[in-house]
Amino acid sequence: MQKTPEEIVSAFVKDHAIVDKHLAAAYKAALRMAKNVDEGIKIGMVTQIAAKQFQSKHRAAAGEIASVAAVFADLHVIGTEHAKANGVDLGSMTSVGGVSLPPQPKSGGR
Repeated sequence: MQKTPEEIVSAFVKDHAIVDKHLAAAYKAALRMAKNVDEGIKIGMVTQIAAKQFQSKHRAAAGEIASVAAVFADLHVIGTEHAKANGVDLGSMTSVGGVSLPPQPKSGGR
């Protein structure tokens, strides 16, 4: 049986939320790792050029995770535009990935 556009969007949103959750956790962990590297450098566990390399690579890794999160944020906007262009009534979706959504307020005109 073919899925409806609403079912496809619901699955997309569910998976997007999973990606967001894991990227946020990975970013926070990478920042903690960078702080741990700084602590190790302070007590001489890594020194000189090796310390600078180790430290900068950990900071860069956190930045790479943030860059990936930014790509997914852009994809969220693009996906929403495609859903609307295909007639998906995003306001009528009552659940996403088995999670009930609160009702959306009706928008008043200006």
